[in-house]
Amino acid sequence: MIWILTIILCAFVVETALRLPLLNVVADIASISNRAMRTLASKRISDHWKEVVMLKYAIRLFNSTITLSVLLAIIALVVLASIYASDYFGVGLGEFLYTGIGLIYSTISATAYYYLRKRIVRHKLQFF
Repeated sequence: MIWILTIILCAFVVETALRLPLLNVVADIASISNRAMRTLASKRISDHWKEVVMLKYAIRLFNSTITLSVLLAIIALVVLASIYASDYFGVGLGEFLYTGIGLIYSTISATAYYYLRKRIVRHKLQFF
């Protein structure tokens, strides 16, 4: 029973992560960082304008980092809520997931679900 619940939990977490704009936020953070580095390395931009632009980049980077933290907290809350709900009914999913076998099994389950989902969605789109 605990193995099936682990698969269901992993599928639920993968679906949650795929529906959240995690990659967009990470790409935004990388883009802002690259722009800031190019601005600092440029010799054609005066120090005054570097200060002005770097402040704007810092604010955008801060906002993107907070957004990423909130998205990761949502995923963590989904996992914790599922574990507490299963432990409430006496299943012991939390204890299983904290063991080495549980971590390995959940990692393999989540990875397998992601790749199977990716293949099914790709084949489904080809039929339409």
